Amino acid sequence: MARGESQYNKFIPEPGQLRALEDVSPVLLLTGSVGGGKSRAAAEKIHALAMRYPGVIVLAIRKKEKDAIKSIKTMMSTSVIGYGGMGVTWRSRESRFEYANGSSIILAGIKGESEREGLRSIGDAQ
Repeated sequence: MARGESQYNKFIPEPGQLRALEDVSPVLLLTGSVGGGKSRAAAEKIHALAMRYPGVIVLAIRKKEKDAIKSIKTMMSTSVIGYGGMGVTWRSRESRFEYANGSSIILAGIKGESEREGLRSIGDAQ
């Protein structure tokens, strides 16, 4: 890697992604066809939120926690944050990214009762 070169892929949003990134609604639903960039836009948005707002807790949820870790963690690590980048640490035991500013992105699933129960206690031990 050349000096000054970023260790992650620079993100240049498409028009549809830009609308999602600029949206300030409390709930945002991304829809569209496969390969349309929904996952990348969502990953960029939650990373930006975690960087901007110290102490924020962001939940990134898929049907199964293992799927969240496989897809979301991989995208965040390789394309958005970069491995070991930006003061962000992956805590595999807790399935979370921890930011130097106290923010967290927690990866979770909702398929089984035990996974749903785990969501109820998020924030208790923060």
